[in-house]
Amino acid sequence: MAGTNRQFRLKARPAGPFEDSDFELVRTPLPVPGDGEFLVKVTHLSIDPAMRGWMKAEHVSPVDVGAVMRAITIGQVVDSRHPGFAEGDFVHGTFGVQEFALSDGTWSTRSTPRRAGHSRRISASWA
Repeated sequence: MAGTNRQFRLKARPAGPFEDSDFELVRTPLPVPGDGEFLVKVTHLSIDPAMRGWMKAEHVSPVDVGAVMRAITIGQVVDSRHPGFAEGDFVHGTFGVQEFALSDGTWSTRSTPRRAGHSRRISASWA
């Protein structure tokens, strides 16, 4: 699967209110799953207060400057070389603020849409 991935990366640690200059939109080649990995197309992401803490250098596990901004997400597996995740599966994980994410399945679980759909589990949709 060829293509481009769009990612929001942390460019600088905010000292006060967020500024556009604290983030950078980066386009990268679409990652290709290796053995034991799968590719997720992110469909929903959570924008929540925890993100503020993840941007602070003194946080237990801060987002590194230059890294994709961490976010809890839901997406659909579009390519898989992982025995536990098949193409078409919906998954819930911390895939970050990006259109596509590569995962080895760590901290990922299958997500089944219910009556209210996936957005009931998290707060925003990436469309």
